[in-house]
Amino acid sequence: MIRFKVFLPVFALCVLVFWFFSLRFDAWLARSIESGISSLTQTKTDVRRLQTRFFPPKLQIAGLELASRSEPFKNVIEFEEILMEIELWPLLSRRLVIREFSIRGVDWGTDRKTSGRLVRPERSPSWLSPWVTQAMGVLREEFEELPVARLADFRIPENPQEILNLLSLESESAFREAGAKFEDAETRWRGRFSELRDLRDYQRFTGQFREATQDIPRDPQGIAERLRLVQSSIDFFQSERARVSGLISELQEAADELDGTYRAAQSAFRTDLERAKAQISLDQLRVDNLSRLIFGAHWLDRAEAVIQYQQLLRRALAWRASEQRPNRQVRPRQRGRVVQIFSPKAEPGFVWEFSEFSVRGLEREEGDRVSQSYELRVQGVNSSPKLYGKPTEIEVLGRFRESFLSSAKLELFFDYTTESLKDRYELSAENLKASLIPVGVSPVFPLAIREGSVSVRTGFHRVGESLSWVNRLEFSGVSWDLREVPQVGAVIPSLSRILESVGRFWLELRFEILDGKLRFLVSSDLDELIKQGVFRELEQQLQAFYRRLERNLGERVARVRDHAETQKKEFEREIVQEIQNRERLLRSRLEEAEKAKQRLEREARAQADRLREGVEDRVRGAGEDLLRRLPR
Repeated sequence: MIRFKVFLPVFALCVLVFWFFSLRFDAWLARSIESGISSLTQTKTDVRRLQTRFFPPKLQIAGLELASRSEPFKNVIEFEEILMEIELWPLLSRRLVIREFSIRGVDWGTDRKTSGRLVRPERSPSWLSPWVTQAMGVLREEFEELPVARLADFRIPENPQEILNLLSLESESAFREAGAKFEDAETRWRGRFSELRDLRDYQRFTGQFREATQDIPRDPQGIAERLRLVQSSIDFFQSERARVSGLISELQEAADELDGTYRAAQSAFRTDLERAKAQISLDQLRVDNLSRLIFGAHWLDRAEAVIQYQQLLRRALAWRASEQRPNRQVRPRQRGRVVQIFSPKAEPGFVWEFSEFSVRGLEREEGDRVSQSYELRVQGVNSSPKLYGKPTEIEVLGRFRESFLSSAKLELFFDYTTESLKDRYELSAENLKASLIPVGVSPVFPLAIREGSVSVRTGFHRVGESLSWVNRLEFSGVSWDLREVPQVGAVIPSLSRILESVGRFWLELRFEILDGKLRFLVSSDLDELIKQGVFRELEQQLQAFYRRLERNLGERVARVRDHAETQKKEFEREIVQEIQNRERLLRSRLEEAEKAKQRLEREARAQADRLREGVEDRVRGAGEDLLRRLPR
């Protein structure tokens, strides 16, 4: 009885193991495959039926469905049957020999009965790479700050008064101030004009020197009196002209100041107009890098998943990279003696040196028609890279017929033989369905690609903790699906019309990690096409709005501006022109008085000459008479 109690737990354990592997192992393995693939694809994976057998080892999966991320009720790919048979005896010598491997019934884009969307768990720093999660969080914050909403909110108002009512117009007060200054200046300068002599004095002195030149007397005393009167007129006009010249200088300074005030009011009008235009400006759109908005947000999720999976793969491959058994052991034995024991060179426990094979898939209806083919080359897969000393290379080439792509090539390179781990992934795909590329800014611009093809080139290089990942996509024959795009605002409809005419473009997404900092750069010729198209289409509408805005602003300040212009013209007419007319009058009167003086002076000289000649003649005649009377 005692012996039976000893073996009872062992017997129960054997029964549980037998029960698990015979009844529950298939279900557990199916759930494990579903959860493992779902964690990688972030979509639901279904295994309809899975069956295993141990003698000989065999795995059969009937119905494997991988749901689409963009269409919940569609499958990306569906396998009707996957069969793999393994040789049993080579497993005992740690060798894996696959006797048969086949895939039957591969379909793309099939319908699902249930939704394949998974509820994403709340993001938390990954235990694999917390700094990647943190860097991605910073990038997402940048995307949240991008002015996406302005694309829908931007509009050109029908009534410019909506913009003018938002502003405090400085031009109104500026023109009002200019008009008041012109009024004050006119009043002040009219007071200054009282300092000048009355025009009747001008007439009196003008009549005085004009009368002096009429009926010029023949005697010197009369001419001298006339010259005195003319000189007094000249002195009057000269003093008056000097006073007017001083006023003109002061008036010029005042006029310059008033003109400056008026120009400042005009400048304030232009400033108000520019401020009003700035409220509705194409500079607000910031469409220089619109491709970053259209494609970037979707690629961030994929990029984070790829980087995390690469980190997981690196850890899985390199967890024994530093493991290396020493080929020499030093053990102290007796005092004063050291025994050295040498062991043979350590080697990896598992090495897949080289394999190269190909697989062909046949049509379900036509058994002799090849629908897809795969070529696989594996070199240097091992369990301890440092011990093996060579990098690992894997190359997969697939060709497809009537599928969502025509060909794809994946090259993997792992070099963990040194402390600086190196990873290189090169992927190229031709004629990939463009509809599989996620685009759009939901809910502002939820567009999609309906038709078209894209060629993909991806280079993922990582050395140590630095990373360079460049994705180059070249689209052709693109047809956009704009049915869900809301036709609101002025920009979204314009973008829709422009994208309808764009069928070929390229896109480049670059991720870089340097010194622990992650950079995400997006560039595309689509940016310039969109910018030119949007600006060209909106510029016409905007210029028409600016003309209405300037007209409305002019009407808004018309009263004070017209008053300022009227006061300015009145000041120039009543003050400036009057003082200029006064100066011209004085100049002409002074010139006329100078001419009168010159005329009197000529007359005085002529009379003096006549008197001198008369005296000379009398003296000469008297001398001649005297000479005649002298005795001979």
